[in-house]
Amino acid sequence: MQTLDPAAWTRWRHKELSDRFGPAPYELVRHIGRVNEAAAHAAVPAAAEASDDFLIDVRAAMAELPQSVRNPLEVRLLGVYFARGLGCSAVTDVVVHDAEVVGCVVVLDIDVLAGRKANAWATWKENKPFSASGSAKLSVVIEVPGQDVRRNALQFILLHELGHVLGTAGQFLPDWWIDPRELKQACDYAFLDFSWQIDAGKQIIPSESCSFSMRDSLVFYGSALLCEGDMVEAYEALRTTSFATLYGAGNPYDDFAECFALYVHTVLMGKPYEVEIFGDKTVVLCDSLSVVARCAEKYTFLEDLLHTTGTPSP
Repeated sequence: MQTLDPAAWTRWRHKELSDRFGPAPYELVRHIGRVNEAAAHAAVPAAAEASDDFLIDVRAAMAELPQSVRNPLEVRLLGVYFARGLGCSAVTDVVVHDAEVVGCVVVLDIDVLAGRKANAWATWKENKPFSASGSAKLSVVIEVPGQDVRRNALQFILLHELGHVLGTAGQFLPDWWIDPRELKQACDYAFLDFSWQIDAGKQIIPSESCSFSMRDSLVFYGSALLCEGDMVEAYEALRTTSFATLYGAGNPYDDFAECFALYVHTVLMGKPYEVEIFGDKTVVLCDSLSVVARCAEKYTFLEDLLHTTGTPSP
């Protein structure tokens, strides 16, 4: 997002992380609206005031994150803002002035998130690519019963969005806002090179080992293209790749954000992650151990990244 007034954004950086919350500024709402319009999305965003209880949950979700995650956000995260009508749970973008990155912003849709607890939100999202025409359904567990509350839904969503923020921390991914003609070789981007390649037309596509036929039909925003009969096949294909989740198979930026979210959630915070299908019988399709197995190199990369970026400057 281009801004004409960088000072209006940098003032947020002077606040403590726990105070960088508020209604989405007009400039940001207008930008998201234009992006939605260009993508033919019907959603029309509007700034929103969070209720006191919602704000308490967001603050707590952020405060409970490991310090190694919070430290690099001090410089990169301008704020977490609230809106309605995003067309999704959350949005992350960069604020740019005269080709210089001012910082990153995260916007949460309070209507999407207001009434969903952790497991209900994760289950709702995971089912979006599949039409609900029968009895089979995916179920996702990201919290134990006593912690299955909205605060922890917000925390997992924030982890994904903060993954996008930290994705701007170095040259391990190409900047998503640059002209594709400026892309280098895949091997020049340490994280990209795990699962992606850059073809002759300067398009980022999955590497041969991570490509599967169903990937292009995994639509999380819009009408589902797959049916319940495709659920098991999709997860069987996922297990042959180095993607953490089906959502992460969409593009390298969500690949990084999903890996980051699950690494912090399961490894650093010791929380559960399990995807099951309920129908004639219950089958576990994915869990935290299987993600560790196929994402081992990526998890090592994240460990090193947080050790480097998570250390405050002297």
